[in-house]
Amino acid sequence: ALTDSIRLELSMLKEAGHKTVLITPGNYGKTFLSEGEFSSLAPIEPYAVKCSNFVGDTLDYCVQMGFDTALLVGHIGKFSKLAAGIMNTHSHYADGRLEVFTAHAALCGASRETLFALMQSVTTDEAIALLDREGIREAALDSMLTKIEEHVRARAGETMQTGVILFSNQYGYLGQTAGCESVLPRLMEEYGR
Repeated sequence: ALTDSIRLELSMLKEAGHKTVLITPGNYGKTFLSEGEFSSLAPIEPYAVKCSNFVGDTLDYCVQMGFDTALLVGHIGKFSKLAAGIMNTHSHYADGRLEVFTAHAALCGASRETLFALMQSVTTDEAIALLDREGIREAALDSMLTKIEEHVRARAGETMQTGVILFSNQYGYLGQTAGCESVLPRLMEEYGR
């Protein structure tokens, strides 16, 4: 029923003439868009399609319906899984959050102690605090965002441009993929903001 609802919301946007879509898993994303660095997107927020855990399915529907641009805005706890190619982010199907943090921290030179602590973290906010302690938050998140972009682009294919913004309730804006440079202006232009 939820995927039917996603498909219906997308088809309504398409019928209204939209080619660009804003996708967020739920209320955290909508709240993030109404404040801070991206408050300029707040007027577009009512048009946002909630994908819940079905990131991959939502991208598939966007491609099938002919959207040419998609901006995904999500909490690090859910969207860190995209860096591992996990497109259904429900923990029942796959988690991998801590493994993703640990792998990218290792790539950025984290100590064995930090890597062990990352695997023992309870939340992604705790993992971010560990990256801060090690002094590699920006590098690790940039590494993660590169993989997120790779997997999202692979799922979206050649016909659709994508951008992804990550945030945390505790830390706010965490970063964005390179694709956001072209996606954000298109979104603002299309929705007349």
